[in-house]
Amino acid sequence: NTQLNAENQLMTVLGNMLSEDYVSQFEIETTADITAAVNEINAIQNVVDEAVIPISAESRALQAEFDAITKKANEIQGDGIYGDEVMIAGAAEFATYFSDTEAITTMMDTLSDYAMGMSGGGEIDKAAMVDYATGLGKIMTGSYDAMTKKGFEFSDAQKAIIEGTATQEQLVAVLGDDYASMSGEMQAAAAISQVIEESWGGLYETMSNTPEGKIIPLNNAWGDMKESIGGQL
Repeated sequence: NTQLNAENQLMTVLGNMLSEDYVSQFEIETTADITAAVNEINAIQNVVDEAVIPISAESRALQAEFDAITKKANEIQGDGIYGDEVMIAGAAEFATYFSDTEAITTMMDTLSDYAMGMSGGGEIDKAAMVDYATGLGKIMTGSYDAMTKKGFEFSDAQKAIIEGTATQEQLVAVLGDDYASMSGEMQAAAAISQVIEESWGGLYETMSNTPEGKIIPLNNAWGDMKESIGGQL
């Protein structure tokens, strides 16, 4: 139930935040040849024309976002301490600040380091992870003071990138040429991640490799087994 609740919340938030530009990438028709299936079932018709099965672009876009985010959550769980359900909960919170899926998955990696630094290591629950995600997400609204008090300083150029007012020269100087053609949200996520990584980059991996950190993933794996068995039951 914990896993399903996290996934349902993520799907709901993503559905509310879908951007038209992203949805437009999925405006195609899916076709399926059902000839063999129909003939096998009723043996009446020898030939059945190709059937067009309309699937809304919104449904396609939503599923693509959901799959990308849950895949990232699974990767983070596979790399260390945090279970996929807490990372999915954090991603759902990020989805209220970002509509770009790539930006959300970038922030998820940053969140794993940030949460590890803020908590001092060890396992944390969904509520705590959502709180940490909120703290990072609020940077998108210009809330720098809270982060400054935690020791994270944003340069004027980084703030300009986050706020979408940076010049091309500032963007390239801070993030590099590769980010020049990316979305504004992805650029903002990269700037936020850059600041967190200056202090805590790689912290999630480091803490996950401690003796305590190696025990917790075993519990997560056991939890996944129970989810699978519970679903089959």
